[in-house]
Amino acid sequence: MARTAVPFFTTDVTASPAGAGETVIATLHGCTVSYPSDRFVIEGFANITLDANVTAIVLAVRRTDISGTLVSDPAVTPKAAGDFTGATFQVVCSDAPGDVAGLTYVLTATLTAAGGASTVNDVALIASLTS
Repeated sequence: MARTAVPFFTTDVTASPAGAGETVIATLHGCTVSYPSDRFVIEGFANITLDANVTAIVLAVRRTDISGTLVSDPAVTPKAAGDFTGATFQVVCSDAPGDVAGLTYVLTATLTAAGGASTVNDVALIASLTS
């Protein structure tokens, strides 16, 4: 029989990128597995108004904090001609953390060639258990 679990999620913006470099934009606390073999499917969404100089944005999911283990393959979105004002970006990955309780995941954004601040308008970070 399949188990169903309520996903862990947050819609709170941790910070907006002040320039180039990796910034934590969402933090999800308290992710706990039911069984050591469980996996999380993690989805991160961010609606960001980018600085005009940005040439690419990379979203990634890490464990714990900005220096934690990279869980996702970085989702790179090059900036083509036109304005990314209010564009939504996404990263999806899975993680098998083992027998853990209270694990933290963070969603990060790395901006290439940013000349100034960008604004995270909305964010969602969701971790759903699968067996």
